[in-house]
Amino acid sequence: MNIAATLPQTLAPGVSGVIVLLFGFAGVFPVGIALSILGAFAVWPIKAVK
Repeated sequence: MNIAATLPQTLAPGVSGVIVLLFGFAGVFPVGIALSILGAFAVWPIKAVK
């Protein structure tokens, strides 16, 4: 559980740095939007917690 909580915080600066180098700062926002939409679709099928 701890790895699931901290791994994104560890990887995000490096990934966003690559995005900024390739597309500029404006490229971070479309990628963030796309990842947010993918995350929403990933949790949509979860109906309840037992």
